[in-house]
Amino acid sequence: MTSPESIPVSLIRQYRFCPRIPWHMVAGTPAPSPMWVKQGVEYHQRQRRLTRPRKLKALGLADARRHFEVPLEDTDLGMHGFVDLILETAAEVLPVEFKLQDAPPTRAICLQL
Repeated sequence: MTSPESIPVSLIRQYRFCPRIPWHMVAGTPAPSPMWVKQGVEYHQRQRRLTRPRKLKALGLADARRHFEVPLEDTDLGMHGFVDLILETAAEVLPVEFKLQDAPPTRAICLQL
């Protein structure tokens, strides 16, 4: 359960991308939904289906447990959000974000992660 003061971390990424989107979210007005938003949702669904059967042996993560759509909250920062995938091994926990673009991560994506 997220506290009422907690803000979604996606607002930071959205603000870096287009400041109007969080404004619409806070104001409670419908924000424009470009076609790439639908493409991103479909891409996430596809990645989830494709990631389940993969062994991840080439990455040295064959024994990693997979946790999809993990809700997280940091009460000290007053933020909450979801991680697309967490790979958990005996030695480490790795967050994974699914992104449609085939380019190095932008500053907004790094902030979201």
